[in-house]
Amino acid sequence: MIVRMSKIMVMGPLELLMETLTLVQHLGIMQVDEEFPVGGDEEGPAPMPQLLDKESALHHQLYEKLSKKIDELMSCLPPAAFSPAIDVPIIGENTLVSILPAHLEEAKRRKEGIGKLVQQITEYQSYRVFVEAVGQLESCAMESGVQCIGVRIEKQDDLAGLQEMLEKQFRNKAAFTAVSGADGKMTIGVIMVEAEDAGEVRAALQERRMMLFNPPDELHSLPLSTHHERVAVRIREKKEQLANLQQQHESFARQWLAAYVTTRDWIKSRLSLINLTA
Repeated sequence: MIVRMSKIMVMGPLELLMETLTLVQHLGIMQVDEEFPVGGDEEGPAPMPQLLDKESALHHQLYEKLSKKIDELMSCLPPAAFSPAIDVPIIGENTLVSILPAHLEEAKRRKEGIGKLVQQITEYQSYRVFVEAVGQLESCAMESGVQCIGVRIEKQDDLAGLQEMLEKQFRNKAAFTAVSGADGKMTIGVIMVEAEDAGEVRAALQERRMMLFNPPDELHSLPLSTHHERVAVRIREKKEQLANLQQQHESFARQWLAAYVTTRDWIKSRLSLINLTA
């Protein structure tokens, strides 16, 4: 059954406007109409729009700013940590202004740190594939003035093309060997080259868009024989750092996310009511 709703106009002192609208909204007994008619109708004259007073305008600016910062904070937090809670109190306005900037900065710092650690772990794990595949060549690589360059071979055509290029451009300067990766699926090209020619060989490989196994920055100056152990240590350390940072991130989200969701909804309702007064 469709029940026709009555449309009423509430009139009273202007200083009680926000308090009245808040009460009506909270009770849920009426729907506040944000669509003001342009002209009058049979039921009476249309309400005249008015400019926001100074206090309302300042509150509107503050709430808009806080709402955007809360949205930015929530975008930094893991959504899986959020579980809707019952009767979560809103964060008081003064408290919110005080803690929100610090919480946002902290969340952004942790999110950036997590992303950087994930990238570093991926880099070390990728390079470990190369180090493990050419472990048997370490004695050759340790010869004075010799460097090892690793290339990821995607297709057999790449292997043949690489051998041809090295033969033409770097005859008697570079030795090439193809090694199977630890998973047995990947082929890795190992190029032994004089240290003075290593830069030229790398440039030629990059020009052909070959995928190189570049060592992490901290390993550049270390002997190849130490790379495997160092990579394993760094992967373990960075995984521990990542786990700790993720735990802090999730703990913060469990503690604060529900309160910020409730507060954001309250701010949006206040913004809606302020807009109604204009």
